[in-house]
Amino acid sequence: MKIIFIIFILIANLNLYSQDLEHLAKQDTIYIVLKDIDKNYSKQYEGFKYRSTVYPKFSEFQLTGEDGIPIIIHAPKAYPVYSVKKKIFTHKNIFNIIDLEYIEKIGIAKLFAQTLGLINPSRKIFFVLDEEDLKKKYVRLKKVEVIGVLFSKI
Repeated sequence: MKIIFIIFILIANLNLYSQDLEHLAKQDTIYIVLKDIDKNYSKQYEGFKYRSTVYPKFSEFQLTGEDGIPIIIHAPKAYPVYSVKKKIFTHKNIFNIIDLEYIEKIGIAKLFAQTLGLINPSRKIFFVLDEEDLKKKYVRLKKVEVIGVLFSKI
């Protein structure tokens, strides 16, 4: 009986992830929750490394997979920052929000290149928000560009 229950749980989890990925692929706006977006920060996750670097004119967030291929998220300081109520934002966009733990579970290549179709990232609009903002009353959204998504089949 325990084995049947465990198998059921595994199948249900796989089905949920595939539904999430299908939903994300259809969306034109994606929200990425990152850590410490206003300062230099680096952390190793299972399967990728996350690095936040702040420069005077822009910020850069880099996700580098085990294969060494980076996904670079570029946030110019000139881009607008939107402030929205957390409760309304999370309720309306709950299925369009990606965090680092979700990227860790799905994998960089599967999420960014395959699901989101980021070989041509201009079709989607991306915003980043700091993980700490989710604990506050208002969430600050920064519009960003995803550049440097390079995957090869070699």
